[in-house]
Amino acid sequence: MSAFSPSESTLFNPEPPTILIFSNPSVINNVVFLNGRPLFRISTLDKSVEHTQIMDAQTKEVLVDIRERILQPDTIQFTNKYDGRVFKQRQWLVGGKLENGGLKWTINLAIGKFVWRTDIVHRLALCPEYDLEHPAAYSQIPTSQDPSIPFALLLHRGTEPYREEILASFLIIEQRLRIEEKTSTVASGRMQLYSAYSTIQGFRS
Repeated sequence: MSAFSPSESTLFNPEPPTILIFSNPSVINNVVFLNGRPLFRISTLDKSVEHTQIMDAQTKEVLVDIRERILQPDTIQFTNKYDGRVFKQRQWLVGGKLENGGLKWTINLAIGKFVWRTDIVHRLALCPEYDLEHPAAYSQIPTSQDPSIPFALLLHRGTEPYREEILASFLIIEQRLRIEEKTSTVASGRMQLYSAYSTIQGFRS
């Protein structure tokens, strides 16, 4: 039995998605707009990027508190949901791999389990666990081919009650991916430098 009732099938409605546009391409210290109006404010409270809050851009109320710790478990807390409980991120956002080897992260929403997966077209796509081919939400990232594309999250109709969870989980995953990509790029650069140095030394010997 699926996690959706017939009314929830609107998640896959072909209507144009709602577009949440970020004010800049960063996942820290940002403002998220809906139809040109500030909807959420993302505030990173320290230089080490260990503490981030998502606030209502109009009322300034803290909606989500995200903490990335070194010696303690990473946590997430929703002010107005789940009775304000503090969750360990690894329990709320469970990492894993798809059958094809791609990365995935599973979250529990009130209507069932959803999976963020890496995607060639969208980079990250959020799908019901039972149907990974039809995203309920997905990201839009500027590319070298078209840097004018705004950094955005596109959400299909029916996701409105879960925007906080979708945005928070996306920010956590996107930040992790960027850190891994940066680390990989640095490592690759060092290997190329070492290879070039070794080649030069070989010519000299």
